[in-house]
Amino acid sequence: MGGKVIENPMGMKLGYSEISLPDSGKQSDLFKGIPDHFIACESHKDIVAVVPEGSVMLAENENSPRAICFDEHIFGLQFHPECSSALMDELSHYHGKTPVTLKGQKSSPDLTWCRQVLFNFFNAI
Repeated sequence: MGGKVIENPMGMKLGYSEISLPDSGKQSDLFKGIPDHFIACESHKDIVAVVPEGSVMLAENENSPRAICFDEHIFGLQFHPECSSALMDELSHYHGKTPVTLKGQKSSPDLTWCRQVLFNFFNAI
């Protein structure tokens, strides 16, 4: 499929991130009913440096693509729609890290829209 994934030069990302939807994401059934910007859990050491040729970027943040699609039914995500704040607390304890938070973020951010992404995947895709 091509593309390139590299180790994140900033190290492991563990915490919360604001995800943005470009026009292609707003039109995808995966993100149906999702606002243009939402909060998601992230836990990874790698980033997508180059998206594969022929893929469509559906979601992004300031660092790299967060969701891509091939055809209509093959998706790659670099956030965790299944994650809860409680699970993020457990992961941070396991890794001995404090989760990255967003400026002005409450201790437990609203992850409703991530659950909606998961719901969309199971029901519409």
